[in-house]
This record gives sequence, structure tokens and C-alpha cells, in this order.
Amino acid sequence: MGERCHRMALDESVRYGEPFYRHLMGRVYNLVVRFLVLRGIRDTQCGFKCFKRTVASDLFRDSVIDGWSFDVEILSMARLRGYRIIEVPVEWSYGKGSKINPALDTVRMFNEVVTIWRTMRSGGYGKKGQAHNPV
Repeated sequence: MGERCHRMALDESVRYGEPFYRHLMGRVYNLVVRFLVLRGIRDTQCGFKCFKRTVASDLFRDSVIDGWSFDVEILSMARLRGYRIIEVPVEWSYGKGSKINPALDTVRMFNEVVTIWRTMRSGGYGKKGQAHNPV
């Protein structure tokens, strides 16, 4: 029997061995993120986040989310500050023993995204053009 895989938001990306409930959680979360804070970015969870040192220093210095949505916060700040964001497809394999709790972490992640949305609306992350060296 072949390994089940799911296509992701980026056409060329693939997730291998991911349980359906996890795939569904990720897609719903992605819709919430795209609706509230990151329109136009197709996938925020899967894959790697790479930064130049100066960009990482600028963004992580001001981050406050210490949970599953930290990457959504960083990407939101990057967009607001005028940094270039590029999405690159990945192949990703599900790891058994995942630490995510579907019920509890779904609520936490939603609350984190709402916190990010509120902070963005209040101007708490800065504005476009405040980046020292947009890339």
C-alpha cells in the first residue's frame, strides 16, 4: 500500500503520511490566517522560514507569540515592514509522536491569530517602511 499524501496550498508541495484530521486542521487554520492577517500567502505553517540575519533580528526582537502561531506573527510583521516574502514548495513527511493536541491547540492557535490581528490593527508591529533594510 502506498503512502498517502496530501497536496498543499502550493501546487508543487506535498505532505506524506499526514493523518486526515491534521490535514483538515491545517487547512482550516490556514483559511483563518489568510482571512484575518495574511491574505495572499498560501501556506504559513509547512516548510522552512529563512531570513537574513538583519531581518531576523528586526522581526524576532519584536515578536510576542510563544506558541504554534509564532511564524504567522513573524510573517505578518515582515509584510507590514516591507520585507519580501517568497513561498517555495516543500516535501514534508508527518512525524509520529507529534506534540500538537488537536482540541486544545486549535483553540490556542485561533486565540494567537486573533492576538496578531489585534496587534496589527493597533499598529503594534510597526508599519511598512519601518524596516531598516527591506529585502
